[in-house]
Amino acid sequence: MIADFFKENAMARMMSLLTVLAFLGGILTAQEADKSDAVQDVPSGKINWTKQYVYATGSGAPDLKAPNVAVARLGAERVAKADAYRNLLEAIKGVTVVGTTTMKNSMEESMEVKTSVEGLVRGAEIVTTKYYSDGGVDVVIRVPLSSLYDKAAATGAADKELASKESVKAGAAAPAADAKKTLVFDARGLKFAPTMFPAVYTDDGKIVYSKKQVKDEALKANGVARYVKNDLDAVAALYGDASTLLVVKASKLKNKSDLVVGAAEVTAIQTKLAPDALSEGRVVILY
Repeated sequence: MIADFFKENAMARMMSLLTVLAFLGGILTAQEADKSDAVQDVPSGKINWTKQYVYATGSGAPDLKAPNVAVARLGAERVAKADAYRNLLEAIKGVTVVGTTTMKNSMEESMEVKTSVEGLVRGAEIVTTKYYSDGGVDVVIRVPLSSLYDKAAATGAADKELASKESVKAGAAAPAADAKKTLVFDARGLKFAPTMFPAVYTDDGKIVYSKKQVKDEALKANGVARYVKNDLDAVAALYGDASTLLVVKASKLKNKSDLVVGAAEVTAIQTKLAPDALSEGRVVILY
């Protein structure tokens, strides 16, 4: 009986499948992402660096031997969730921590990090569940990037990268009335790729901004920087009026996800930015 039902609905399922592929492929664009969101494809999932979530999808086909569609659907939903959890774990492994180090490297290096990430995946939030008339199910799940920062930091990959580098000395503090509250590094035109712990350097290799300057509480909540794709107005929407933003142009890349700024930009940061902007992680990379 149920097999006949599936046969009769084969064409409908095919059309639904085509629809859901488009739906899943554009899930972040259609439901979770704005046009200016920095969305990165990773194996088995997506990262929305602006809204700070890692997403994955899973699909479950109905059991042809199930006694009815309702039972088949329950089984398909279990399969879809299991598939989504597997895919989410793979997606998290694809998140870049610093330089060429990924969460996969961190998990391989530390059993504690691996176990912690696997527990995080099991508690992932279900964003969307889509049911089909033939009993098939698709599920979209996500975890916040903020839940990964402390796990990534635990392996020390970012600290090792920065340990031997000298930081730029602090400049004169900007007058309180004139100080800009948020720093924006404009990397548009460069082939930049987001990472959990980006760093910004001078031409001679000194650190202008990195994980080292950010308080632990701010780091756990927002990371080192937020990312926005090609829309300065969207940055202002995140952090208030555009007049509160200090925008400095990045001149080039160091690796694919660290920035280099010139002397004039360093001076602007030292003299025009509010003293707590860096320690609170009020930094955006626009690319």
